[in-house]
Amino acid sequence: MLYLALNIIATVIFFQALRFGQVKKLSEMTVSAINYAVGALLSILLLIIAHVFITPQHLTTVALIGGIAMGTIFYVYLFVLFRAYNFFGVGITSALIQMGVTLAAIYAWAFYGQHISAIQWIGLAIIPPALLLMRPKETPDQLTQSVPEQAQPQSSDSPAATATLTEPQTATSSKPNALFVLFILLATALTQTLFAIIHDAVPRFDDNVNAGFLAYTSVIFITGTICNGAHVLVFERKRHKLATYTTGSVAGIANVAICIFLVLSLDVLSSTIVLPTVSVAIIAFNILIARLYWKEPISKVQYFGLAATFLVILLMNIESFLPIAAATP
Repeated sequence: MLYLALNIIATVIFFQALRFGQVKKLSEMTVSAINYAVGALLSILLLIIAHVFITPQHLTTVALIGGIAMGTIFYVYLFVLFRAYNFFGVGITSALIQMGVTLAAIYAWAFYGQHISAIQWIGLAIIPPALLLMRPKETPDQLTQSVPEQAQPQSSDSPAATATLTEPQTATSSKPNALFVLFILLATALTQTLFAIIHDAVPRFDDNVNAGFLAYTSVIFITGTICNGAHVLVFERKRHKLATYTTGSVAGIANVAICIFLVLSLDVLSSTIVLPTVSVAIIAFNILIARLYWKEPISKVQYFGLAATFLVILLMNIESFLPIAAATP
């Protein structure tokens, strides 16, 4: 449970760093590139330390291919995520993302035979309404009003390349296309399940999987650095504020922690517990931080959503606290 809690904390820090970048109107793709670069350096450093002082590390063909695939998919998913923010608005997108994570747990149950008890099924069933209740009350009209009227950026941190992240906000739709909703849902479920899939698949081809995780993580960040770095060099070749590099660095450190603690959590707990718990906890804590730090209002409906969130966490983890219940068929 400690690893799961640390994963949630790191994830919240990561998303709040990205939120800070949005509030300060920093270039999202540049922040993302720095995030991956810092993550690559940190993961390589941890890899060297572990290899020299703890146990020899290995990079297998399976881990190499999986890492390249993950890094590339995460980069491509950025465009899906940014487009979703522009098309639906922040509130609807956050609900769609976390419901996509719910599909990840069901995928693990359907294709990898991971057990879901009756109590956990109840928890899974509560997730969609809980997420909808917690959805921020921002609407496309409110998003439009939040965009400054000045058309010209005031700093080099708002280059033309990032216009795709700001200008379309004035044209968000309150009637999203059903196929695009499904696409966002499936794309999110895919990115969230790949870690669990590779975590289950690699041991079947390699007995040194535990000694190869840091190398695998390094490949993910190196691939992400190459993809995002190339994007920035092509579309955003200009100077940026110090805040851009600071925000990206914080996100990168948190990102490495997310990867490490996620895998450590999956070593101890089933993905049918980890993924849904992380899903609802992240959105709950982000709403609380938005209220306390960003001074965003929380409606009565959202408080009901928060209560439902903690109920989901309890139901998904109750068998971890009650071994007798876990042993009951």
